[in-house]
Amino acid sequence: MAQNVCRPKIWKAVKKVWSDTIRENYNRSHELNSEHSLQAALYARLKPEIADISPNLTIFVEPKIRLGREAKAVVFPDILICNIRSLTLICAIELKYKPRVTGAAIKKALAKDIKTLLALANVNSSICFEHERHHGPRPRENLYKSTPTTLYVWAGVYAAKSKDTQASEDAKFVMNVIEDGGLRELAESGKFRSLHAITSKDEPAQVWPTCP
Repeated sequence: MAQNVCRPKIWKAVKKVWSDTIRENYNRSHELNSEHSLQAALYARLKPEIADISPNLTIFVEPKIRLGREAKAVVFPDILICNIRSLTLICAIELKYKPRVTGAAIKKALAKDIKTLLALANVNSSICFEHERHHGPRPRENLYKSTPTTLYVWAGVYAAKSKDTQASEDAKFVMNVIEDGGLRELAESGKFRSLHAITSKDEPAQVWPTCP
């Protein structure tokens, strides 16, 4: 699987899975009640989608990542998609679940997500997966590298500013806050994308950008 082909395929899959999860698990069945339930729903839908792209792709949910073999700094990204054959980081996803909080009010809560994505994007050496909670045959040391085509994604569920605003207005506001927080260069290079689900009282959440 060539790296230059992977990003558009991964983005298409992630975008589709986000739309399906919000439509089915949030709007229809009301199963989502926390960020962890959002993680679980996305994992369940992403797994078969990435398997169709390549059998070498796998998903890690909230792994402990050391930013270099000898580094002290660690992060816990919400979801990572990796190629276990080439040992490359394909996509990093940070999630936010605040369905009763407006985009303007979650501004402070976005700092952790921005910091995590920036840390993964800027690391100069391999990232190291640590298996502190694994008990059994010792896993091999997992060192993965980001590449020029690694995709960084923020996906959030949050409330509309008012019932009169369009979903695109709320989404663009939050997107600008995230990019102004340090991700604009990644966005301009095409490495960063965002997904939004905007909630309103007595109305289904609206997904932006829309999925064809």
